[in-house]
Amino acid sequence: MNAIKILITGDFAPQGRILEIIKNRDFSNIFNDFNPYLEESDINITNLECPLTDTRGYISKVGPLLKAPVASVEVLEKGRFTVAALANNHILDFGYEGLKSTINACQSAAINTVGAGLTNEETITPLIVTVKNKSIGLINVAESEFSVIPNQNYGANPIDIPDVFNKIKLLQKSVDTIIIITHGGHEFYKYPSPEVVKRYRMFIDFGANAVIGHHPHCHSGFEAYNNGLIFYSLGNFIFDWPGMKKPGWNEGYAVQLLIGNDTIDFEIIPYKQGTMNTPGVRLLNDSEKQIFNKELTEINNVIENSDLLQKKWESYVEEMKNKYMMLIQPTNRIVKALQARKYLPNLFFKSSKTRLMLLNLIRCESHREMLTNVLQKENM
Repeated sequence: MNAIKILITGDFAPQGRILEIIKNRDFSNIFNDFNPYLEESDINITNLECPLTDTRGYISKVGPLLKAPVASVEVLEKGRFTVAALANNHILDFGYEGLKSTINACQSAAINTVGAGLTNEETITPLIVTVKNKSIGLINVAESEFSVIPNQNYGANPIDIPDVFNKIKLLQKSVDTIIIITHGGHEFYKYPSPEVVKRYRMFIDFGANAVIGHHPHCHSGFEAYNNGLIFYSLGNFIFDWPGMKKPGWNEGYAVQLLIGNDTIDFEIIPYKQGTMNTPGVRLLNDSEKQIFNKELTEINNVIENSDLLQKKWESYVEEMKNKYMMLIQPTNRIVKALQARKYLPNLFFKSSKTRLMLLNLIRCESHREMLTNVLQKENM
């Protein structure tokens, strides 16, 4: 039997100039020379980073609100995507109706969805895809930001460690390969944090064959661990944001998993997207690929060395310290003293935006990890 080819990409959000391309229905300018990989793979999976909806009612949150027209689903259809992973921090930006519109649009285009749903059962249920007499189990989870709503029946599937364990053990009885697709980590940080490494390796220890990560909006490294594969962040796939200056935004890689009878191999496919000249995705040329591979090797070498990885993390905590301290200390000591003596009103916690910001810092796994490390550093 020929190996099954599963192509997995990072964040897909049809924004910016991509919307004009969709309006003109010029889809060839979106996938360009990346298209052959889409055509040859048996299963194509992307992280659909925004709802596909024409509704206007958005939720209360901090951070940007993302959506794209329902017609954008045709881009996924033209790209031969068969699975849209929905567990991410933007899929619920436009509430229940936005999520419902997204799922309906995908269903109308014969695209499976996983990682979010309109009922609790839909939200948490893995997707099983069968191709060439092989069954692939997909579990899609996201860190607990505003798409994860406790005590409600709809939204994104949260990273719940016992639940992931149980899902893997259940899938092992009925599928040949298990892939965890997870949305989390630290934005614009190209290394996994200690907690992310621990979590993704734990998924492999539970019995998953591969873990695929995204969310940081830049690519990270990968490793072979305990007979499994971990790709810590693929970066953006198609996310056109003209003027975005953050490093790593315009480069990423897709992973093509090659699944045989008793083996799993992979190919890294690096590309650029959303550049000044290229709103869509294009493969790197030879010189660009050489630079990319050199950096990727350097990242991988750090991931393999726990001491080096810890030093990178501590340096990043130091870099982010002031930002996080400002978020939890919006006033100076004099103002706080006056508030404590009731000479000044305490308006800070009366702001709904402030309460939402604090909720996100405490609830989200990566924000909580950073905040904990920042506070520890302050007290050393």
